[in-house]
Amino acid sequence: MRRIAFEKVLRTKPIAKEDSLWFEDDVPRKFEDEMTPVQRLDQQTPYFCGAACAVMILRRYNVSTDQSSAYHVIHNDARFEIEKLYSDPKGMQEYLLEQLPAASYVPSINSGATFTEALSCIFNGISFANAPCAVLVHDGNHWVVVDGARILVNGRGDSAIVGVFVQNPTTGSTPECYVEADEFKKIWLTPNQYGRTWLNKFVTVGSNTAEHGKPVNAISVVDLFAVKKNGLDETLATDDLIKMALGNLLANGFSDANAISGGGADVTQPIPVYDESDNFSHWIVPVDLTQDKTFSDFCYCALNTGSGALLEVARMDAALNVLNDKEVTALLANQFSGQVIDVRPRFYWIRSAYVLSRFDVVRLATVSGKQVSVFKGGIVRSFPEKATSFGG
Repeated sequence: MRRIAFEKVLRTKPIAKEDSLWFEDDVPRKFEDEMTPVQRLDQQTPYFCGAACAVMILRRYNVSTDQSSAYHVIHNDARFEIEKLYSDPKGMQEYLLEQLPAASYVPSINSGATFTEALSCIFNGISFANAPCAVLVHDGNHWVVVDGARILVNGRGDSAIVGVFVQNPTTGSTPECYVEADEFKKIWLTPNQYGRTWLNKFVTVGSNTAEHGKPVNAISVVDLFAVKKNGLDETLATDDLIKMALGNLLANGFSDANAISGGGADVTQPIPVYDESDNFSHWIVPVDLTQDKTFSDFCYCALNTGSGALLEVARMDAALNVLNDKEVTALLANQFSGQVIDVRPRFYWIRSAYVLSRFDVVRLATVSGKQVSVFKGGIVRSFPEKATSFGG
């Protein structure tokens, strides 16, 4: 377990926890990271997310395996008929139990009725067993590995989780995405909507830490001095956006964040993102985290349009990888020869079975009046997408 302390005193006040211990200005506060790092892998098929997560975890313990082998053990046809999950929790648990060295940890299925129960299992497994956790997210549509958590500790010894570190096997994702706690609750770790056994449950497969574990709190922090009273709109000046991003990165423990200096390329400019009805969704702002202990790279951060609060952080490399207007037009003209192509000029974030991270932005277009969406790397799908019958 790698534990990093950030000694700078937090100059902001948390929201979403009405506890005076977190509001008193004379109480020093610091951040600590609990980490059990795994190496991220791209899933090799649309339904190998669970297998990819199992392989990530096993490689941490020097177990050599591959996604195809893992999937054919994890997936069970009889259970699939009932649970509607390509990789169900029982298959994940049994495969990890079979493959893990005896001296590592005993994988267990943890399924509860609340987000706090699931978050406690994740954190206690990382903290006490030094074990990363496979987590069923996005209403049961996807598996990810949570291999770290950032803790806010005050001078009295009270602590709470402000964010988690996620290894997402979705093809083209970047290693070690940071997801703020409230965003993780609202968008990522939501109850499974498939099958019977784990229906409406928050599901994780990690260490059974009942004998050591304790409930943990999660709080959301925001830089009160950086918040714009009327929220963030599309007209906000770039300098103001950068200041807001840096302030809220600091509020989340990223003490060495800086603006990207020099250059006017698109990659260094903030990007407004919209929903399918053209309502403003969030900002994506590029920042310099090359001096940061966690990322050591140029990154994007996603900001809430209402408060300016931090939502996610990811390395810039391939985090967006979306096509510009000319590239979308050329791609569609090649696939739909002779058709009339009309590309909507904005970037969109539209939740679906294929969209989870705030950086999973898409382009929308019509092909002779029929709507399509263009994903990372030029993947074209119909729009709106049909509801899925099976989950992760």
